[in-house]
Amino acid sequence: MPLPSRLRSSPVSAAEPALPTRRRVLQAAAGIVAGGSLLALQACGGADDGDTASLRLVNATVDFETARLQVDGSTVISSLAYGGTTSDYVSIDSGSRALALFSTSGTTGPSTAYSFNADTYNTVIAYGTLSAGMAFRRIEESNSAPSSGYFNVRLLHAAPLLDGLDLYISNTSSLADLTPTATISAIGNLGDFVAVEAGTYRVRLTPTGDHSTVLFDSGSDTSSRITFSSELIVTLAIVPRSSGSLPDITALPEKLAAGVLSNSLA
Repeated sequence: MPLPSRLRSSPVSAAEPALPTRRRVLQAAAGIVAGGSLLALQACGGADDGDTASLRLVNATVDFETARLQVDGSTVISSLAYGGTTSDYVSIDSGSRALALFSTSGTTGPSTAYSFNADTYNTVIAYGTLSAGMAFRRIEESNSAPSSGYFNVRLLHAAPLLDGLDLYISNTSSLADLTPTATISAIGNLGDFVAVEAGTYRVRLTPTGDHSTVLFDSGSDTSSRITFSSELIVTLAIVPRSSGSLPDITALPEKLAAGVLSNSLA
């Protein structure tokens, strides 16, 4: 499978509508079935040789309707809409790099420095609010694949209005007798990977310990099920919508294009 485009000679413009559509789907590199009836997350990857690293940004902020990312003072990603939208990968020099986020109007967000190894893939999630504080969370996409027939999944909590959360990946109608696939306790936390048998599933999210209150549901009909392929490594980032209190989920397959999974509840 071809990798996402990495090398850029100019800043990436990632403008999208501020309000997510009802079916914002994973892009072609993540393996979407024609017509959008099924989201298929497929494993593939690899890095180019050289002295650069690949970087992408997720805008999970509440207040930056569109955001731009500077690396060492130069804009490399611009016009990235909130709601968990993810940019393409861009190529940056390896080594220690200073990252800073700004709204399109110029409001200053988080800033920090990271060290990037050559020939690596990296995802940076910007999250939080201006009133309570914003931050970055960096994911280094260098994790080992699970055994054949399984995929690895974990949660990243980036939704400031929510506390602890349980993730269910199953095909049962009721969650009453199920153990959560994964649990995350608070915003900013990144969970451990869990190995799950590859297949097509319904994805749901509830408050921790309260399976009767569903906050996210990919949908009960078979056309809304999500296919996770063998040996996939994916982080599911719980992100705030541009309006309302229910979350969406941004699927971040390692070294593959990302996308927002639409919440069928609203």
